[in-house]
Amino acid sequence: MLLTPSWKPAKGISRVILLHMWAEQLLEEMERGVGDETRPGIILAGLGKPTFPINEAVAQSALSYWGKLAYKAREAKMVLDGSHTLSKSVRNKIATMSAAVDYGHPMGDLDARAKLAAALTRWYMNKVVIKPKNILFTIGGIGGMYNIFQVLNRRYPRGKIVTAFPHYPPYEGAHGENNLFPIPVMSQKGYRLTADILSVSLRKAQYEAMREGTQISAFLLCDPNNPLGTALTETELLKIAKVLKEYPDIYIILDEAYAELRFTGHKHTSLLSVAPDLKDRILLMRSATKALSAAGERMAVTVVFDEAFMIELIEENILTSVHSPRSLQFAFAEAMNDLSEQELARLKNYYHPQVKYVLTRLARMGAAMPDPDYHVDGTFYVLANLSELFGVELPPETQRALHKTGKITTDEDIAYYLLFQDGLMITPLSYFGVSPQDGFMRITCSGGDDELEELMNRLEKRLAMVRGIR
Repeated sequence: MLLTPSWKPAKGISRVILLHMWAEQLLEEMERGVGDETRPGIILAGLGKPTFPINEAVAQSALSYWGKLAYKAREAKMVLDGSHTLSKSVRNKIATMSAAVDYGHPMGDLDARAKLAAALTRWYMNKVVIKPKNILFTIGGIGGMYNIFQVLNRRYPRGKIVTAFPHYPPYEGAHGENNLFPIPVMSQKGYRLTADILSVSLRKAQYEAMREGTQISAFLLCDPNNPLGTALTETELLKIAKVLKEYPDIYIILDEAYAELRFTGHKHTSLLSVAPDLKDRILLMRSATKALSAAGERMAVTVVFDEAFMIELIEENILTSVHSPRSLQFAFAEAMNDLSEQELARLKNYYHPQVKYVLTRLARMGAAMPDPDYHVDGTFYVLANLSELFGVELPPETQRALHKTGKITTDEDIAYYLLFQDGLMITPLSYFGVSPQDGFMRITCSGGDDELEELMNRLEKRLAMVRGIR
């Protein structure tokens, strides 16, 4: 049973976020001068952590939005200050000065939707025309995905959502309510999704769904993939599109949160642009988290061409948030319009060397993944094989979080062992749906060269100590 830093049962708290909470707790203790004085400083490499400078258009748009509003507010205050009494005429004048932020359209302001629709139409090479009515601004990509899952689960009770395992943890739902059916890509060469393994998985999912009296509701494609970092080629996407046409009644969810991060020398290719004839079944999520380096602002958008489905998404969005912050809608739209090939190249040249460095160091220390064909095409994540730590005795301090003693038997044990012993926060791959007995971990490679070198040095030292003891 996992515990929170306040010694309470963790229950349904996201395991990734819980691990981060413990890392923050240890950081706080170190700042206060309490706890283990021999523990090195904490390195946070377990969550998505953009460090590339925020897209300037995001900041400039926000400054412009709030600057204009501040000017209007000052004008309105001058009217108030210049009046001896708040008469009817004064109130009427202030009411027409637009000096407040009113509620907006639940889909997002029309101007922002129009601007983003035009930018995304260009992004998808004009293979489809995206209109303002196809755009729904949401609070973060998770918010957008939550809306999609809610609608699908209501339409298809216990319907199966077929997706690659490992997968992004929120796909499961807060309490595991989303009925995910695994595509076992870890059994494939290079851990890559192919049309063949998709076809096999869809047939198996359909058979199981019929036995259970339900059906497949959707195929969910995260490309580039989190946590694997793999990305599909146009050739493979065409084959996948051919398979999906054999299942005309299922929706196709595209999670393209990392679409702008590609290390192969080619721009991201989307199923939407490769197979535009599938657009009426496609539910597309894009976010500003990584490419625009604005994770904390929770900017995201869902693109949907099925009008009836969009109506239901709007209903869900209203229930959870009414609409996303109006200033951020314009910031997202402005930044996507401003996103140039030069900026994409800068992103690649900033993150790719860090990814290559970690992959190289893992190989040298004997902690690379078992498949030699595994490589990272996009995202700033790398997988590591730390199964050699199985059997090591857990230090007493990890009881605070794990509420147990004994030897390391799972990748979660490895995570808390490394956090409490070596100040390293990296994420167990079991949190992404694979076996905790594999000993695989995900490392975020975005903290800068010095931080990554220190992280790798600590890992190598720990592995050397374990090997020396054995």
